[in-house]
Parts: sequence; C-alpha cells; structure tokens
Amino acid sequence: MQRHLSDRRLAGELWVAETPRTSAFLGHGHKERSGTEGARTRATLKIQDGCNEKCTYCIIPSVRGMSVSREPAEILAEARHLASLGYREIALTGVNTGCFGHDLDHDEGLAALIDELHALDLPLRYRLNSLEPRTVTETLLDVIEASPSFCRHFHVPMQHGDSRILKRMGRTYETDFYCEVVERIHARFPTAGIGADLMVGFPGEEEEHFESSHAFVASLPLSYLHVFTYSEREGTPATRMQGHLDARTKQERSRRLHQLEERLRRDFQSRLDSQEEVMLVESKPGPAGRLTGLCSNYLRAELTECIDLSPRANECWRVQLAPGSDGRLAIAQALSQIPG
Repeated sequence: MQRHLSDRRLAGELWVAETPRTSAFLGHGHKERSGTEGARTRATLKIQDGCNEKCTYCIIPSVRGMSVSREPAEILAEARHLASLGYREIALTGVNTGCFGHDLDHDEGLAALIDELHALDLPLRYRLNSLEPRTVTETLLDVIEASPSFCRHFHVPMQHGDSRILKRMGRTYETDFYCEVVERIHARFPTAGIGADLMVGFPGEEEEHFESSHAFVASLPLSYLHVFTYSEREGTPATRMQGHLDARTKQERSRRLHQLEERLRRDFQSRLDSQEEVMLVESKPGPAGRLTGLCSNYLRAELTECIDLSPRANECWRVQLAPGSDGRLAIAQALSQIPG
C-alpha cells in the first residue's frame, strides 16, 4: 500500500490522504517549554491541520492528510493558559484555518469558536491567520464584527489575479469572486489590514496573464502582499504542466509585484493618517530608538516620544497613526493605555 501511494506521488497524481495524519495537537505556552511567565508578547495556537483542497502546486493534502479540527474545549483551555502566562495576543493557526469545524459537522465552526473565545473575556486579543476565500462567510464577518477582541486583520490567499491561471492552479474560485470577498471585508472594516498571497511564474503564465494579474491586484483595497515565486514540488501535477518559465522572467515579474506591494503599503498608511488604532507594544526598538508595536490591523508602528505617558512592552495602547517614511513602519502617538 505504501509503495502504491509513493508511486502516485511520483506520477504527479493529486490526491488527498483518506485518513487524517494529525491525531493530536501540541500545546503552546506551557511553563516547561516557554520559560518565564510574561516574557512573551504573542503566541500561536494551532486549531486545525490538513487540507481537503486540490491545488495543483501543493503537496500538503497527500502529506498531511484530510482536514482535522482540534477540539474546541482544548482550544479554550489553551487560551486560558496562555493568558495566565502573560501573553497578550494569540494567533489562531492552521493549514486551512477557515475549515475549522467542518469535520465536526459544523459548517460555521470557526465563527462559533470566535464567539466562544471572545466570551472568555481574557486579557487577550486574537488574530486569524490565512482564510481561504470561500471560508469568508457573512456569518464569520458578523461574529468578528461583534467581537472586539479579534484583530481587524484578514489574510485571504489569492495566488493569482487571472482566472485562467487560477483554473490551472486548481483553485476553486475566479477573480470576480475573490474581488467580491475583499470588497465585502473592506466595506465592513474600512481600516482593516487585508493581505494576500500571490504566486508568480506558475507554469503557463504568459505575459498577458501576468499583466492581467498585476492590474487586478492593483485595483483591490489590499494593504500588503506575500509574493512567492513558483518552484516545483515533486509529486504535484504542476510539475508535469507545459510552459515552465525561465528564472529571469520569474525574477523580473517578482520584482514588479514587490514594487506594487510597496505602493499598497504606502497607500494603506496614507488612508490611516490621523486614525486611531490599538497597538500591542513590543520591546524591539525602531529606527529612532523608540518602542515599536503591532496594531490590530497588522500595521507595524514606532511610538513617538512621550512626555507624560510611558508605554511599556507587552501593554496595549490606543494610538493615533501617521504615515512613516518607507511604507513599512508607521508613526504612532500614544493616547491612552488599554487596561488588561
């Protein structure tokens, strides 16, 4: 049986392992693994593993198996423990986080979990990692809107901005659908950070596909991009496709997308000029030697000099934002500390 499965991988046939490979989830933040209480600012909490999707470039479904969710009671207990250790932010992670609960016969399992975590009323804020476009439902947005403890930050993988390439990738949506998802998020949360994964150089990506993708991405209210260059993964259908690009072409297209990302970051900072945000202060100093931190909307900022206020690391502060000089680091004026 094992040889049969290996042969299928080598042949480039896409398949999902029928049995989930994850039987237990490791806890994070326990004293014997994390050291001194209160020494950390942010923690990760894995709530899901595996994937049922069939993207032609990805080996995860055959290696990690079908999607499996962690028991909600375990997640709630872990959140309480992390809060007791002094963490102030928890990132809820998974291979396909938006599918949380689907294997537990709960199509809106993630929304229900968000509601339960918020109801704990812990001195924590929560951040979701990437959500596949089809998992961003109205119910999910409703619950996030009603849960102030959840960061206004959405990472929605796009992978490509041309529907013809999305089809070759095995993605389950077209660009019109992706646009509608991002626009719905932006309408609900105008100051939210919205990011996307974007792949460049996928087999068959011709110049017109790339230009179409570039224009599509530029038209969306995104705040940042994670740009990746396609690389072959043994055992995936994409390796057998026609039209693999040379390294120079991929490098040039990647350069242009990184330039676009810089513009999106600067535009996002400009839209937030004079807006108030909640920032979790960190100990790392910025270019001016002052404390930096991460805002709820995933914008990183450096505090201005404070005369009457003294923000410290691992505290949450309400701040007023101003654009920075490079698009990567905004300027934040501390207004008041948020108890917790």
